[in-house]
Amino acid sequence: MTEAPTGDFAPLHAAMKRYVDANLLPGLSGAVLVGREVVDQHCVGWADVENGVPLQTDSLFRVFSNTKLVTSCAVMLLVEEGRLALDDPIERYLPQLGERRVLRPGATRIDDTEPAVRSITVRHLLSHSSGLSYGLLDPGTPIFQAYTAAQVLSAKSTLAQMIDRLAPLPLTFQPGTNWEYSVATDVLSRLVDLVFISFESSARFFPKKKAIALGNPIRQKRLDHAGGLVPRVGREVGLGRLDREPRSIEAGRRLEEQEPTLGARPGRLLAEQREGTAELGRERGSPAPDRECPQHDA
Repeated sequence: MTEAPTGDFAPLHAAMKRYVDANLLPGLSGAVLVGREVVDQHCVGWADVENGVPLQTDSLFRVFSNTKLVTSCAVMLLVEEGRLALDDPIERYLPQLGERRVLRPGATRIDDTEPAVRSITVRHLLSHSSGLSYGLLDPGTPIFQAYTAAQVLSAKSTLAQMIDRLAPLPLTFQPGTNWEYSVATDVLSRLVDLVFISFESSARFFPKKKAIALGNPIRQKRLDHAGGLVPRVGREVGLGRLDREPRSIEAGRRLEEQEPTLGARPGRLLAEQREGTAELGRERGSPAPDRECPQHDA
């Protein structure tokens, strides 16, 4: 068996530390794999800033956009089953998102728009070429201000409410002509909910499909409303520093009282870096990473 190559990861570790030193992030935990061999693992910063608890590999993180992978796989399962098609116009399922307006190039006002020349399709949403935005990554622009004012990303809203808030907002470009990381996968989550409802509850269907077809790469202990994970073990990392719910384990439990759904809003799934790394290496028999990160920097 060929030995995995090694390298000098000091520049990477230094870059991670700069984010903590600049108070941009409370802590980072990373691993580098060559194939399925772990060649570097490093933690920097804090799991609990206020109490000075160092970050470790079993600290729980919100995995944020990794929920997009699960949602996108669910969409492709429905495509395989013939329940929707990649080139279906989204207004077939979500009429609020039909007859779109698009910001003109160089627009400085949110009402400086033109009609969309084509519909948003499922394919556009999967590839982030729909013209939707995030209202998160482009501060100061008209679309950022409009998304913020409409509270598109509010964690207190349902996916159905998010769609209604998107409805009057223009696209940033004509569908299929450009690329922008966006709330497209949130829209797909709502689409999956609606398609599931047409034949059975997503709360029953999705866990079965996930186990059979998607595998379990991060060992999700328990899914509840909005893709939230109610952790049974480990420690939360930085949840109190995020301006979104749930801010605590108890806040996560309160989500159980609502009707379960696949619809995964950003930041409501938790995972351990250690488990994800171990799962990637398991196929070739790599040992699970230690709980303590090597060369930990506080």
